[in-house]
Amino acid sequence: MVGTTQCISCRALLREGSRFCEECGTPLATATSQSAAAHAVGNTDATRLLAAAALSRPGVGTWIRNWISERNRSAPPEIGIDLDLVARVAKFGERRARKYNYALLALALVAAVGVLLSLPVVVLAAGAVAAVLVFLKSTTERDWMTGCFHRQSFSKTDVEQRFTTALTGTEKGAVPSPDTNVTVYSGFSPFIGAGLEMGGWSFAIATDKAKDDFGAMPPAPVGVAELYEAVTERLQKLHLPGLEQRDHFFVYGPDVHEHPSLLPNKYGRPVDILPRDLVERCSFGSDPHIRHYRWIRVSDWAGEITVSCFLRCYRRGPTLFVEFKRFLLTPLQPTIRSIDDLAPLSLAGVFSQAAVAVLASPFKMLAAVFEVVGYLNQWWDNVWNITGRRRRKAIDRTSRWDYGAGTSVRQAYASGEYARYFQRADTDSYEKTLEKEILDTLVDFLNVKGVNTADLRERQSTILNHGVIVQNGDIKAGSLAVGEGAHSVQRSLTNVVKKVSRKRGTEGAA
Repeated sequence: MVGTTQCISCRALLREGSRFCEECGTPLATATSQSAAAHAVGNTDATRLLAAAALSRPGVGTWIRNWISERNRSAPPEIGIDLDLVARVAKFGERRARKYNYALLALALVAAVGVLLSLPVVVLAAGAVAAVLVFLKSTTERDWMTGCFHRQSFSKTDVEQRFTTALTGTEKGAVPSPDTNVTVYSGFSPFIGAGLEMGGWSFAIATDKAKDDFGAMPPAPVGVAELYEAVTERLQKLHLPGLEQRDHFFVYGPDVHEHPSLLPNKYGRPVDILPRDLVERCSFGSDPHIRHYRWIRVSDWAGEITVSCFLRCYRRGPTLFVEFKRFLLTPLQPTIRSIDDLAPLSLAGVFSQAAVAVLASPFKMLAAVFEVVGYLNQWWDNVWNITGRRRRKAIDRTSRWDYGAGTSVRQAYASGEYARYFQRADTDSYEKTLEKEILDTLVDFLNVKGVNTADLRERQSTILNHGVIVQNGDIKAGSLAVGEGAHSVQRSLTNVVKKVSRKRGTEGAA
């Protein structure tokens, strides 16, 4: 019986109880875990906090609106947030701010007329109404923050019903599909949206080398698809919270031109779901421009932390190459998280807000003049499509336009640090668990195939017990010893620094 679940690669309907897509061969466990994650992602803390910040913090709302308005940039995967909801809240906030600024501009004009005609009553009346507007806007937003976006009361459904602003077709294109399986990236690192790189390893092993056991049979053929399936089944048995496994592909922005099916419109965005023919052709390292990885990730703490592992296996003749990368997506920035510290206004707080509104209203009216001028410039640009025509000319003049994204919305507002100690402890647990299980799976799988795994076992021991590998990061510690027979050099370095400091002090006194 055909169910309603779709394959993430080819969108074909999947049969109930099937383990692979009958059309393209993608493991269905990937699609199942992905659908469950897509269903729950809207109620994460990251979605709640970013939506609240997009409404209450003009800088955040403006950045998100500009992000979704870019017409020629790919839509990278967003981990742990519902970007559609966040963008709609940001757009709602923009429209509300426009109405507010139009009203303040009208009051500013009334006050200016009062000054010209020497009518202080008119000036005072306009100032009083402006103060009321400023007060109502600030208190209403605070009520929304402590009500709609409070940790205990937040509901994606309720927020959608209150903030009903719709996105345009161009803006919807900036929101990645829940089934996205390709990242078009800009810059050096392809792993956009996964966060900070935490290290990794790689090795090559000969699959035609038989075991040293007496009477061992020649090794059986090693299939990469079988290896990925073994890893999937092994990790599913761990029952880790928020575990997702998917096949994902990475393309460098200027290389999109190498495959026309990735770019239906040269003045638009690249696709975020790889066509089926490219999935079949590029799945196991056969294309230099489209790289295939198995993306394994675990999200915890209501989506505040996500540990991502990228596994790449491919064969060159009898040699199997395995690459493993670790990434960490940290909690949101403290300025975004400070929304949780807001409490409903007390009576004293109401009077304080009223006083601030009275003092701020003249400046708000003046600022509204410049805001409305900006709206008029934007309207003029949209009417004549000035920016769009400039962008089209730039694309026509560039033979290899970069359609890639350099970051994601979730990654752009990540803090780069933990908010709580136990988040670090859990991250360490997930990283080591996934790494060990994947290495064990590789060893067991090759053993079953009759491949000599002595070298692999040595490398496994080095990686898990002795190796310290840092890529694009740093280590902060009181002392550090690396490798067998190594000793901590903290005391020696401290003595050297003291001697240098004393020498410089003596020379300075002389």
